[in-house]
Amino acid sequence: MIMGGGEQKDHLLLIVPWDESEDEKVQRALQRIRQRFPHLKITFWDRRPGRSLTDIPKEIYRDVTVLATFSALPPSKEDSPKLELIQFFSAGINHIVNTPIYQDSEIPLATSSGIHGPQIAEWVLMTLLAHNHKQKLLLKWQTEHRWPDGNTKQSLGSVADLAGKRLGVLGYGSIGRQVARVAKAMGMDVIAYTASPRSTPESKRDNGFIVPGTGDPEGTIPSAWYSGLDKENLHNFLKQDIDVLLVSVPLTPQTQHLLSKEEFELLGRSPHHAFISNISRGPIIDQVALFDALKAASSAAITSSTYTPDSPPPQGLSKEKHEDKPSRASEADAASSSASEGNDEEEKEKEKEDAGKSAPKSSYFLSGAALDVTDPEPLPADDPLWDLPNVQITPHISGSGAAYISRAFAVLETNLERRARGEKLINLVQRKRGY
Repeated sequence: MIMGGGEQKDHLLLIVPWDESEDEKVQRALQRIRQRFPHLKITFWDRRPGRSLTDIPKEIYRDVTVLATFSALPPSKEDSPKLELIQFFSAGINHIVNTPIYQDSEIPLATSSGIHGPQIAEWVLMTLLAHNHKQKLLLKWQTEHRWPDGNTKQSLGSVADLAGKRLGVLGYGSIGRQVARVAKAMGMDVIAYTASPRSTPESKRDNGFIVPGTGDPEGTIPSAWYSGLDKENLHNFLKQDIDVLLVSVPLTPQTQHLLSKEEFELLGRSPHHAFISNISRGPIIDQVALFDALKAASSAAITSSTYTPDSPPPQGLSKEKHEDKPSRASEADAASSSASEGNDEEEKEKEKEDAGKSAPKSSYFLSGAALDVTDPEPLPADDPLWDLPNVQITPHISGSGAAYISRAFAVLETNLERRARGEKLINLVQRKRGY
């Protein structure tokens, strides 16, 4: 369907899985674009019977100057000689990095990074709180129509809240910043990890699309920043007493299996036994190593329904190893009184040493995980990951929500305006980095 009129300086092709005739949000977005850009010719290629979202006629591609899409692309740059901008309605572009348009052209690419932050942050906190507050156990009681007696309910006394815990954000982009904002409001300390150093106020700013009132625009939430592209720097970050690790880095050749056995050993040390939340891409995590680290918790009867860092230690592990870390705010006070407690500390160290001799060698484990992405997708029905009691799995839906369409079109509108004014576009992809 062709829309527009008057002097046609630009031709926008929209390839989307939404039916304009049935979706009011799409209708409103298109109406707004037509009003703001009256000379823009618009071709809307939507989902309808007999129409493919990937098989676009070549004659349509030839005249297009701006393409808005999830994944459909011209076969080559020669097929779209006028194309000057590709706006993706997704945050990631790993699914198109092997295409001729990505590899053999310099056509600017922009993503919709920033639109998913509020929705995904709520998913992250929802699954984390469900884990900490033993929601599986509570739902089991409900389905059994069971009101437990006092002794049974005492098991909930080990439920740990998030105040004073530490969130490590691996990839401090728009999603990581919104998760950090919510976590900070719940009393968590936040530390961030990025590929390149962020040592100045300017480098810490988020210059992409931001949903008003969300995120961390100035980059002031983290108490500490870490960076690097090598294992040494990554491991230094993972050693920082992390209780919850958010995986929000893009998938690139450099981040494939970024987290594996060695990294899980660092995260799974006592007393923290980190919880991992992956909302990025499945292959960033070595899933076999993840399964082993999570199964270790289950094998010790330490699951999301029976274990928190405040729980009694499992048999064979010392209580000292499972005590909560001291409040970071109180560390200075503890240091000032250490002289008068010297003898006690020596006794405690001896107890820890003796306990360590009898502890099992594989004493590291992860307390749990929330996975919105897996490797592969869909996750096979017979994959053992499904059955681990300390794992929550959802089918790559954490970013789906009622606001998706309007926010995706808002990014497109922003870049259409900037393009018309000759200004730098937002959310531009840097091909050398892969995102």
